[in-house]
Amino acid sequence: MTINKFDPQNRWMVGDKPIYEPSGGVSIQHENIAGSSSGRTEDGVIHIDWVRRDVRKVGLKWKAMTEAELNYIVDLMQGKEYQFTFLDRGKKYTMEAYSSNCSYTMYSYALGNTIYTDVSINVIEK
Repeated sequence: MTINKFDPQNRWMVGDKPIYEPSGGVSIQHENIAGSSSGRTEDGVIHIDWVRRDVRKVGLKWKAMTEAELNYIVDLMQGKEYQFTFLDRGKKYTMEAYSSNCSYTMYSYALGNTIYTDVSINVIEK
């Protein structure tokens, strides 16, 4: 039994391996990081020492997964560093990344299938 599908256009990849197309949404955050020397001076003007600009954080979500699908994603991403390819504003983007956490809800059924819902994993640019 499968619930999810791989993207035939390879827009969702971990290294050279495809991942399932997110079915529960994708959140993308762009963050700029200011250095410790940034701050407001006596004249009230802010001075920002940009350490790094446009660091991406991607939150992937799936509505439901089988046990095999969840194991594939977790084994591929959780607690690892990798190249991650994804869609951002209509363009395919690849970044060096790692996954910080993963969460899901487990449902067991009498027919021997275990279904996981509300699956999410965070991908953070290195």
